[in-house]
Amino acid sequence: MYKRRQVFVAACIGLFLFGITFLTLGSILPLLAARFEAKGFNNGLIVSVLPIGVMIGSVILALLWTGMGTNFCLLSVFLFLRSHYRELLLLKV
Repeated sequence: MYKRRQVFVAACIGLFLFGITFLTLGSILPLLAARFEAKGFNNGLIVSVLPIGVMIGSVILALLWTGMGTNFCLLSVFLFLRSHYRELLLLKV
């Protein structure tokens, strides 16, 4: 049975977290621009890649979730994050 209230609450929490992510990105954008010597268009590109990546990742994960199941998806996300944690934190050695 479709639980409308739970879906609404989950959507509100998701939008809240997405907003916090953009707030954080706006706060660290000058540091990213200085580190990668980005100006103008490249700064906009850094900000616009986030929602595009979220959209593509959500679609791919939803398809995997329905096809492969919960455990496979959670394990694959964990392994991806575990294998790329240095690049995700911008700590390339």
